[in-house]
Amino acid sequence: MGAQSPTLLVLVLLGGAGLLIGSFLGTLVLRLPEGRSAIWGRSACDFCGKTLSFWQLAPVMSWVAQHGRCSACGKQISLFYPAIEVAAMVIALWAAFFTSGIVLPLTLILGWVLLALAAMDIRVFRLSDALTLPLIGAGIIAGWLLEPEHLVDHVIGALAGWGVLTLIGILYLRVRNRPGLGQGDAKLLAAGGAWLGWQGLVSVLL
Repeated sequence: MGAQSPTLLVLVLLGGAGLLIGSFLGTLVLRLPEGRSAIWGRSACDFCGKTLSFWQLAPVMSWVAQHGRCSACGKQISLFYPAIEVAAMVIALWAAFFTSGIVLPLTLILGWVLLALAAMDIRVFRLSDALTLPLIGAGIIAGWLLEPEHLVDHVIGALAGWGVLTLIGILYLRVRNRPGLGQGDAKLLAAGGAWLGWQGLVSVLL
């Protein structure tokens, strides 16, 4: 059931939060595969290394103000940055219109983490444990909050999601003698099972 139409203030607040979260997600996507902290360390230009000032970290607006180029070296700033920020904002606005109560923050968590995982998969073909493992735990917690009487279904879903793809990966390795499926995929399906229960695994996999 959809939520009541959100007020303008709620939309502005959630939209702004989405932009800020999107900026953080962009940092996660870039730094985690390199083993760098996404929290510590100042952001800098990818080309000249100039440390970015506070205003240059403003989501989307700083990219527009600089015409998509570094103010120091003039190199073009990747469209990835404003794209993931806008995508995170869209997720926040969608959640505001279609969910409410405890479902709203849970939807935001799921949507934003999946966005980061999708972006990371596209860029480096990896799904970081730092994102997939907490997502599994969050799914179990979400199941407990929303459907405490069906918590076992969510736990079974997590185990089954991991087990199915792990088994497929083992069989592929034995038949083809080379890896064909990473554990990141198995952990992501485990997260899907944790959030939706074992009954939703087929639709998630498809």
